[in-house]
Amino acid sequence: MKKYRQQRALFGYFILAYLVIVVVFSFFRYQSESQRLDGIIRDRLQNGAAMVKYVMPRGYFDRAVSRESIHQADYNSYTDLLSQAAWENNFHFLFALREKEGRFYYIAYSLSRKEQSDKRYAAYWKEYTEVQPDLIRAHKTRKAAFTKLTDSYGTYYTVFQPEYSPSGEFFITGADYDFQNMKASLNRIFAGAALQALTLLLLLFLIYFTLTRLQKHYVRRLQFSNAVNEASPIGVMSLQPDGRIDYVNQVFAGLVGVKLENLDDRSIHDDLGFNKDDELVNRIRICLLRQISWQGEFLNANPAGREYWVNANINYILPVQEGKAMINVYAADVTPQMRSRISLSQHNTALRFISRAIHILLANHELDNTLPEVMALYG
Repeated sequence: MKKYRQQRALFGYFILAYLVIVVVFSFFRYQSESQRLDGIIRDRLQNGAAMVKYVMPRGYFDRAVSRESIHQADYNSYTDLLSQAAWENNFHFLFALREKEGRFYYIAYSLSRKEQSDKRYAAYWKEYTEVQPDLIRAHKTRKAAFTKLTDSYGTYYTVFQPEYSPSGEFFITGADYDFQNMKASLNRIFAGAALQALTLLLLLFLIYFTLTRLQKHYVRRLQFSNAVNEASPIGVMSLQPDGRIDYVNQVFAGLVGVKLENLDDRSIHDDLGFNKDDELVNRIRICLLRQISWQGEFLNANPAGREYWVNANINYILPVQEGKAMINVYAADVTPQMRSRISLSQHNTALRFISRAIHILLANHELDNTLPEVMALYG
């Protein structure tokens, strides 16, 4: 009996020591995964902040300089566009702020589905009253600031991203993202691992192996979700710094005239059937080489020789903390809009010439003197 008690006590000490080891191991494992998750969250938030600049109309942030600069009806339509982008990419809130005389005002603002359904649009140039210290820091240092905010809607990770318009106007874009469910999932996974480890050592090894595989699966899915949305109406591509394509959608493949299966998990530097003069592909390669971002419109041609206008946004995202850089590309065929713009410019030019000719004819009633001048004006 005494020997049995000693064996039972020894077994109890072994279980206690084993439990301490498992708890310590689980704690450090949790800390490691939390740090990785924080890096992914930051990449996701920066992608959302960049999306605000891309979704709003061209030249919008050069115009949004005062309370009177944007009509409320136009602002409401822009709000619908930004809200749709937030819903499709699972962001809680997308916004842009501008500082004036020490106060911050909303110049872009997304709504929830219920707010949009009820037409509860925010007034343009609405003041941001609950100014966060991180917002002030981002405004002063011109560097992105990350924080965690709690309000009546819940707890969210937020970024305040300094930006400049093409003419040099300074503003702040931002995004809110809810990662509490992912945090809770990680807590449950590691708590389950610690409890299961109390029974058999072999079972613990199996659980650890399963959790490692799940962790890799979650990280890969989150990396993909930083830049892509399957239902996106625009071309989307996500690449690694070495040019390896992580994700590309059908719209992008259609733009460059290459089959989707020829692009997936390949390198942008390979000969994948692109037109050798494809400006979009060449600009992506340049941004990869120089580690820079680029945005603009240009005339492009696919392998079949069809010319079309492209509006492209190439974002080279450097992580603030540990992790790899990411390159996110958004591209859209804007040929109809560009043709309309060119046609409108030509009509305006013709109207200016006609107006000037009429002015000359009305100012001088001698046709012999004015007709040569009018003909010279028309060329």
